[in-house]
Amino acid sequence: MPKTPSSWRATGKGRNSKKRRAVTASASREASIATDIMAGKSSHPIHIHPVRPLYRFTATALGASMWFFLMYRAKKDGAVLMGWKHPWDH
Repeated sequence: MPKTPSSWRATGKGRNSKKRRAVTASASREASIATDIMAGKSSHPIHIHPVRPLYRFTATALGASMWFFLMYRAKKDGAVLMGWKHPWDH
């Protein structure tokens, strides 16, 4: 394989430079299409609206209360659940 000067690689001259430029151009085109879709310029028939803050807060509060309750019950009944203690032993 013949050696190519490092200046050729820096300027884009060489054996595969056209192929590399074509791949780079198609990748940038795909990236711009993906950006347009994410930015809301899509013609897709389904549009998902943003969630209202009240619903986000309610979901977070309910999820937190569920985990607090689970940890409370694990503190009280965890040994029985894991089989380390019998429920009839007080």
